[in-house]
Amino acid sequence: MSRTAGRRGYGVGPAAGGDEETYEIARLCARIADRHKAREIVILDVERLLVITGCFVIATGDSRKQLQAIADAVHEALRARGLRRYGLEGYEEGRWILADYGDVILQLLDAEARQRYNLELIWGDAPRVGWEPEQDSPPAPGAARPPAQS
Repeated sequence: MSRTAGRRGYGVGPAAGGDEETYEIARLCARIADRHKAREIVILDVERLLVITGCFVIATGDSRKQLQAIADAVHEALRARGLRRYGLEGYEEGRWILADYGDVILQLLDAEARQRYNLELIWGDAPRVGWEPEQDSPPAPGAARPPAQS
């Protein structure tokens, strides 16, 4: 039974903390953010801290348009995989966009909001999930690749 099927009625994968399907969706979100030149991309496994989701994907962008473009690209990619978005907050303002995909919640923040809310400190007990940028496709024009995370 999926974590969210039992708790929320929807989701992206089976239960059990740190399941690979949830991680793979979170990594896909991180790679899409990376392709769109997001910075400070982090995946936190919050499954043991929250009953409502498995992972947060947090990334920083430089502008409202950039954050909206990342949110749109993630939505298209996940929709193509048959996944549904259950909530979207902050899109119009573009300072902190939160997109709920069940077991994965995408949080896109501008630099000021990222510093102010310091989500990594708030969720400091959550383990980080490793991810790496795509190696098979080039980054968006002008994008620099971040060092691989472990």
